[in-house]
Amino acid sequence: MFLGFIAAMAVVLLTQYYTRGMHPPPDDLIFNDMEARESYLLGLPMKVRYYFFASHLVGAFLGSYIAARLADKHKYYMGLIVGLIFLISTISHNFGMMSPGWLIVIDFVACVFMILLASRVSSRI
Repeated sequence: MFLGFIAAMAVVLLTQYYTRGMHPPPDDLIFNDMEARESYLLGLPMKVRYYFFASHLVGAFLGSYIAARLADKHKYYMGLIVGLIFLISTISHNFGMMSPGWLIVIDFVACVFMILLASRVSSRI
């Protein structure tokens, strides 16, 4: 179960690493300064937010799928548990990135769909 969550988070972290290379923060940015952080995050292009959206979908599917496949019993529920934990971290990430409301809602609905799909598919194999 834990391996599924690690795989899901690895997808998101690799995406963040990739986008940070495309749009590096200014050298003088202090992330503890909320105004400077907000200014930087709001200045990011939407393309970066779409990368995060895609990584959330892939991470949700991959984490739930791996957790369900590796479980001995209750495969479907293990996939759901890992997916829900990942969903909580996704919501937290979206609010931390100051994403627009419509993107948060779409990300939530799409992640729930991917979690249910992965749990269902992997529990039937």
